Amino acid sequence: MGGRIRILALDTILSATFFFAGKWTPGLKRNQARDVLRFLVCRLYDQGRGNLMQAHLTLAQTTLAHKVGLSRQWVGILLDRLQEAGWIDCYAPRLIDGMCGSTIFRVGRELKRVLKNQLPSRIGTFHLLKKKKNS
Repeated sequence: MGGRIRILALDTILSATFFFAGKWTPGLKRNQARDVLRFLVCRLYDQGRGNLMQAHLTLAQTTLAHKVGLSRQWVGILLDRLQEAGWIDCYAPRLIDGMCGSTIFRVGRELKRVLKNQLPSRIGTFHLLKKKKNS
């Protein structure tokens, strides 16, 4: 198990994310920001082939808005809320002409916290395996 990457199922990640999003950030409990977060988590999961900790996604906010059925302006506000709450990290690099490029998304500190809580520790896994063998 030494250097292997442990991957969680997407449904486990989404379930844990929305449970803790409502608990740790009550403003996201019943909010369209959750729809944006769900879309981003799914896309990051695909981009990282299951390894969200290392994944990044480049996507125009206009495209994101179209995919989730919201206006680009509202998506911008929701992204600010998600970033402020620590669920995602994102930035849009400035292009030579002064315009903003496509936004680059990564998991934020709260989502990393959820992922770390969902992965069993090496010691915990070892003890569980040992107990099963002895049973």
